[in-house]
Amino acid sequence: LVQRIVDEMQPTIERHTLVFRNGHFEQAPIVLGDPLRLEQVVQNLLHNAVKYSPDGGVIDVHVTLGDADDDQTRHICIEITDSGIGIPPESLPFVFRRFYRAENVEQTQISGVGVGLYVAKEIVTLHGGQINVESTEGVGSTFHVCLPLHDASAPPP
Repeated sequence: LVQRIVDEMQPTIERHTLVFRNGHFEQAPIVLGDPLRLEQVVQNLLHNAVKYSPDGGVIDVHVTLGDADDDQTRHICIEITDSGIGIPPESLPFVFRRFYRAENVEQTQISGVGVGLYVAKEIVTLHGGQINVESTEGVGSTFHVCLPLHDASAPPP
């Protein structure tokens, strides 16, 4: 899924002369869930990485299998890092709110309405996962998405 989305975005990445480092993609088992909505999460995050990175910027994508948590559920984790404008520390608690746009974004010519991250969080939450962000203004951001893996032969949770 992630590789296909990256491939589809390649013309946009090249148009912005971004360096895309297709990171580590572990072979993952099938994630139970709505494939169109999960695709939307990855598309939203990659779209933002492209949109907020300067020409010549770098985008890294990694997909890994996380260790089992307390209830023995394993997770698939998707990490998307960009070298974009970053998010000011005072804005970090609000980035997943509907219609929220950080002040440093409002001062740029970058268009948007502030729903992409909100939608991503809603979808991830509905799938029993978590999404968070680490960011440094002027350096870039890393978005982490972790989704639970379930045995496809077992009944859904």
